[in-house]
Amino acid sequence: MRRLLQLICGAILLGAFFVTLAPAGDLRPDGYWVTEGQKARYRVATCGRQQLCATLLWIRPDLRTARNVRYINRSIFQYLPRQDESRWGGEVTLEGRTFQGVVELVDYDEMRVTGCVFIICDTVTMSRLPGNS
Repeated sequence: MRRLLQLICGAILLGAFFVTLAPAGDLRPDGYWVTEGQKARYRVATCGRQQLCATLLWIRPDLRTARNVRYINRSIFQYLPRQDESRWGGEVTLEGRTFQGVVELVDYDEMRVTGCVFIICDTVTMSRLPGNS
């Protein structure tokens, strides 16, 4: 359950921006991101009307399971609503379950994604892959 929650957090990876180093207009989540420990890679893009979308691109081979590999190259969430100038968050549905998620862009190269199932929450820190923005 914890791995699934971490995968979802990484996927939700797209919700709230709390900008600390530059004006909000200068920072965008669009690009390729990797989780701590190089566990998974995602493509994040703005979509719709300032909403956020994410696709799982890769899972480290030693962490692949029959359950999680089916999400590779698939949208993890689409049209995550913008909550304010620097925040996206809302509901994500995966395997019939609904999760609450928020994404924070800490600075140009760091994103924090928090996902919660009931009262259990987990945060995943992601780094922007070099040369991909």
